[in-house]
Amino acid sequence: MLPIQRYRLQTDLQRRVDELSSTLDTALRAHLEEELQRAISRSREIVAPFARLVEREGAAHAERTGLLESSAAPVEELQRELLAMGAAGPPGGEGR
Repeated sequence: MLPIQRYRLQTDLQRRVDELSSTLDTALRAHLEEELQRAISRSREIVAPFARLVEREGAAHAERTGLLESSAAPVEELQRELLAMGAAGPPGGEGR
């Protein structure tokens, strides 16, 4: 075999190896991307019921918090009235 032929064969072999490597790399990347998307999809499906529960409970908590905050002012007003009534003495005078 002549040196030039050997060089051409080596160059051709290296080109083919590079092409195969590139093809393999592309195929692996595509496969891994598909697997990743499937895993993400499965994870979302598994978590979805819990996410809905948390969302519902968060809304219920916000509603209860609002009710509590809106009832705080009337309760405080009643406490002030009771304190004022206690400071004024019992109703109807002293000698029962």
